Amino acid sequence: MATARNESRKGSAPGRTTMLEPIGFWSYARADDEAAGNALTDLRLVLKRELMQQLGRDVALFQDVAAIPKGAEWAREIRHAIDQSTFFIPIVTPRFIQSRECAREMQMFLDRQQAIFDAYPDLPRESRIFPILYIKIDDIEPIDRHALAEINKRQYFDFTKLRLEESDSKAVRVALADFAQDLCRVLRARVAVPMSEEEREAQRREVEAAAKAEREAAEARAQADREAEAARARAAAEAEEARKRAEEAARQAAADAARRAALAAEVKAHDDKRTALAALSMRLDNALMHSKKEHERREARAARVKQVRAGLGRIIRVGAWIAGAIAALFVLMVVYFMIFPKVPPKPDDAPQRVTDDLASNQTVADPAAPPAPAKPRFAAESWITAQPWAVSAKCSSPVSFSIEGNDLIVNQGGAPERHAIDAARSTEDRLVAEGLTLSRESPRPAAGLRLTMIYPDLKVEVLPCATRR
Repeated sequence: MATARNESRKGSAPGRTTMLEPIGFWSYARADDEAAGNALTDLRLVLKRELMQQLGRDVALFQDVAAIPKGAEWAREIRHAIDQSTFFIPIVTPRFIQSRECAREMQMFLDRQQAIFDAYPDLPRESRIFPILYIKIDDIEPIDRHALAEINKRQYFDFTKLRLEESDSKAVRVALADFAQDLCRVLRARVAVPMSEEEREAQRREVEAAAKAEREAAEARAQADREAEAARARAAAEAEEARKRAEEAARQAAADAARRAALAAEVKAHDDKRTALAALSMRLDNALMHSKKEHERREARAARVKQVRAGLGRIIRVGAWIAGAIAALFVLMVVYFMIFPKVPPKPDDAPQRVTDDLASNQTVADPAAPPAPAKPRFAAESWITAQPWAVSAKCSSPVSFSIEGNDLIVNQGGAPERHAIDAARSTEDRLVAEGLTLSRESPRPAAGLRLTMIYPDLKVEVLPCATRR
């Protein structure tokens, strides 16, 4: 075993780390194995196979019946095996804690574990004793209390419920797989491997080669830096040239934009002037049209005045003729009564004259004559309903008033409004209806007839359509 370990160290690379050889010692009471029909031996074999699978390398697990040859000195072989071991598995049973040889093996491995920790300072200080509790040891007096105390310091792998199972059963293999996983975690700890003279020389040559390579790499980096610096200088010069070209292009673009903006401003000013001139021309046309219409209205008014004057002249002349005729007739009547005086009536015919006078005062209704118009029920009815009215001198949609019963109907544009009339408050020049008051402001003919419609939130003035201008 020692030879294999030394070869493992020699084959390792300089300055590298390696695991300790996985060599275990299976400590048990042989009588327990014989009583169980070699079940402990079978358990060791199953655990060994699981350790090799999880660790990925060969594992040696020493057992006296399998490792000590016939005729060999038993105690010396045990000592040698423990001196080579890197982990220790005691099978704890009542016979184990009462066996002096098992207690001595336990003490020897404690010394071996301390030697391992002293030889490898970088090795983690984790216990390399993994006890398996095969049979409970409650109320059993140990032969060596110190050895039992050392075992009790460690966490048992409780195998008491599985010891009656077959060693190749699934439950046993699952439990041993978990146990082997914890054991492999400790066995995978790595330690530094000391280097030999040949390894140190090889390491020195490697260091010199690395230094040379570093110098060559430094020179290559310096050359690359110089070339990069030159490239950066060229790139900077090109960038400066490009920047200048970009600035010149930007200035040219700004100048072009300014010229375009100025041209656009001129075009806009020209368009504004054209718009202003067009508006002015339109206003002048409107003013000219208005002046023309005003002139036409004045001419029409002058013509109407002339016509009225001519009519008045004709009326005056006709009136003068009529007055002259009346005056002549009056003169003739005066002359007639002067020439033919009135004869007084006789007394005998007075009753007959009275009867004739009564008969002459009686009126006979003419069936063909039209019925007399009904008297208005409200004082303002006649002038409100006499004609259509206009709002703001616009007769395109005239306002008409009519009276139905005690309601006033206001109709403008086919939208009639009905208002209840308050007869007690109606006068000659005002008609008060529900939510509306109609008032005739100027009944004098000289001022012209005007009507005011007063709503709760609105006041509207109307005038007859016949007087619109």
